[in-house]
Amino acid sequence: MSSKPTITQVAELSGVSIASVSRYINNPDSVRDKTAKKIQSAIDELNYPMRFNSEESNPENNMKSKLILINVPSVSNPFYDDIIRGIRRVASKYGYFTLVNIHRTDTPSSETALLNILERISCSGIITLDAISKTLFDRLRQTLAFVQCCENTENQNTVPYVTIDDRAAITKIMDHLFSLGHEKIAFIGGPDKYKYSRHRREAYITALANAGFNIKPHWIYQAYDVDFDIALSAIRNLMSQGDRPTAVVTVSDVQAAAVIRYCTANGLSVPDDIAVTGFDNISLSQVTSSTITTIDQPKYQMGQTACELLIERIEKPNCVTRQMILDTELIVREST
Repeated sequence: MSSKPTITQVAELSGVSIASVSRYINNPDSVRDKTAKKIQSAIDELNYPMRFNSEESNPENNMKSKLILINVPSVSNPFYDDIIRGIRRVASKYGYFTLVNIHRTDTPSSETALLNILERISCSGIITLDAISKTLFDRLRQTLAFVQCCENTENQNTVPYVTIDDRAAITKIMDHLFSLGHEKIAFIGGPDKYKYSRHRREAYITALANAGFNIKPHWIYQAYDVDFDIALSAIRNLMSQGDRPTAVVTVSDVQAAAVIRYCTANGLSVPDDIAVTGFDNISLSQVTSSTITTIDQPKYQMGQTACELLIERIEKPNCVTRQMILDTELIVREST
């Protein structure tokens, strides 16, 4: 039995890009007549299933052709909740449907799996909230409308994104701790594959250097995931050393909550014995035993903006590529 024809084969046979084929499938009127004829000829020859031909539409097809995929690496971190709500709010406003796909893209096989998902559901566009490789970035860019949210591929100007200035945000935290007299400051980061984790660590190191304070490598902990238990292990290791920090900067409120839990369990006062800062301003930051000083990311606005950029890209494929960096705010609470 012959295998099912793919959109890549249609593109190769018609001599056009995968993106052009995808646009034709989802909205034939968005492609020039000459190109449309080439694509349709290839579709007919390969017997490719034209599920979204607008001339033969029905309510089910209309729903599918207005589908946006939101690719999220995890739902264990509540940081993503408000972003997804923002995306869905804008999608609904413009008549689009959303599908949340919980899928890490950290291996070649997981990248292939995501591409297979996209081909099966034939969505209009995708918003990625995870770090992706250059290979996957290029494949998505060539295949369909695509926007990056939170994590953006650096040094590119071809795909819209919405993010924050992570370096500036950590600088705000460090300046706050310096103003309180702290010099011995430790850092609990996240996986190095994430731009936000690298940039926040770099800003922490730069701030210490600019202030003339010592940078101690054993006070810098790079976690392999942003997770409560991993952060608990990290602070346990940091505090078991003879030379203890007086403050701990983390890259997530989840990590900060773990640090506070450790301190409470071991008779350490927050912030008198040790100050703690988080990042994200999720609801957890306001219910810990010492409420968390944190950075407020405009999560809902990030989701809204990402969806607006994507719909603009879907409906106007040749529009100017817009890349947005939103402001953050330092929220000072009890933990410092």
